[in-house]
Amino acid sequence: MTPDEVRQQLSTMGPWHHNVELAPGVWTNPRMGRHPAARWALIEPYVPQDLRGKTVLDLGCSSAFFSAMLKKRGADRVVAVDAVDSAISEARFLARALETPIEIVQADIYDFLAENKTPFDYVIFLGIFYHLRSPLF
Repeated sequence: MTPDEVRQQLSTMGPWHHNVELAPGVWTNPRMGRHPAARWALIEPYVPQDLRGKTVLDLGCSSAFFSAMLKKRGADRVVAVDAVDSAISEARFLARALETPIEIVQADIYDFLAENKTPFDYVIFLGIFYHLRSPLF
């Protein structure tokens, strides 16, 4: 997508919870400062540089920023799950704008986990714990 196409699409969407550069100089929500990049900087040193052959599950993905970062490290399969309509819209747009093919699933995480028994090599679970109704499932 060109920067103008990204800007046009962003103008039709509501405010984002993440500030991500989707095209050179085009950010999703500059008022959010370095979020989620600052969080990525904290966990990034612990993530292998080469994730080829690996699978990733991102629960409570929001805009799927972290999913995209792991896909860019070569993960074979990245599944991003969120229940919120706006998060799913953001995730789909981010994946398209950053050209990162990730699977985006709109589902309650309890339902998703009950229905999907596929093992994953890595699970990202950022910013979701305090939202859970039963965190000890």
